[in-house]
Amino acid sequence: MAVSKNPKEQAKRRQQKAARQKAKRGSRLAAFRASQALKAAKRLKVRGLLQDGVNLPPLGEEEYLFWLCHGANFLASDSEQGIWSPIFEGIYEGNMPEPESIASKVMDTYQAELEGEGTFGGVPRAVLAWTVTDRNVITIYRHEAIRRLKEKDPECDAEALARTPYNPTVWAMMDKVKARSLAAGAEMDKEPAEATS
Repeated sequence: MAVSKNPKEQAKRRQQKAARQKAKRGSRLAAFRASQALKAAKRLKVRGLLQDGVNLPPLGEEEYLFWLCHGANFLASDSEQGIWSPIFEGIYEGNMPEPESIASKVMDTYQAELEGEGTFGGVPRAVLAWTVTDRNVITIYRHEAIRRLKEKDPECDAEALARTPYNPTVWAMMDKVKARSLAAGAEMDKEPAEATS
């Protein structure tokens, strides 16, 4: 195929190429922002937890998957309005999703946000970042939820309570996770805007 030297045709080809790249940009940008939010959240997450210096063995595979989904359910729900809107409802009856399907289920849940404006931020990004969080970090949050429940009621079965949906103590902890993740995402969104100005 011969390349035209006509400036109008070259400009048109550049515009078409830019349009194709822009069409693909949404999913790539969402994945990049999710990975950046995860990195930022990891830096902030562990601060303040495990101040007693306890070494925890990492969670087993099933418990880790449960807490990925359980945490995502809290992050996707709205504690201020008291609206419990879990993404992974079946986990409380023992129906665990396949590990590789967890992040894609979140992406499917928030597909409208992705397609609408081509941006993937806010709560959807926070939920996605949680579902790809390292096992050691999830272990720490599980431990912290149990510790907080025991602090409120030393006689309770904290491990069982921590696994229940819309538990107020766990919800309060996950609200802090959500706030930090949203703040990290907002900060990350500012960086590209500042770079272009």
